[in-house]
Amino acid sequence: MRRLLSKVMRPDPRKCEETRALMSDYVEGELDVDRRKHVERHVRFCDRCHTVLGNLRRTVARLRGLQDTAPAGDDPEVVASRIAQGWRERA
Repeated sequence: MRRLLSKVMRPDPRKCEETRALMSDYVEGELDVDRRKHVERHVRFCDRCHTVLGNLRRTVARLRGLQDTAPAGDDPEVVASRIAQGWRERA
């Protein structure tokens, strides 16, 4: 249904920009009720913004998972190795 409506009701590119500017705060739960509803309404009918929001949510979830990894010191090779290991464990 959303895809059909998305094709019939082409979103205004300015609305997409406005919505995308709010997405990080939306994912973090930092928007007031009106702005949150704006994002939810827009992504309900805009496939592109719906996809962007989904990607952002997945990215934030993965980044939050990385916070559990303690720094491995100043050696960049050790840090890179630990990061790669964390990604492999989560994949």
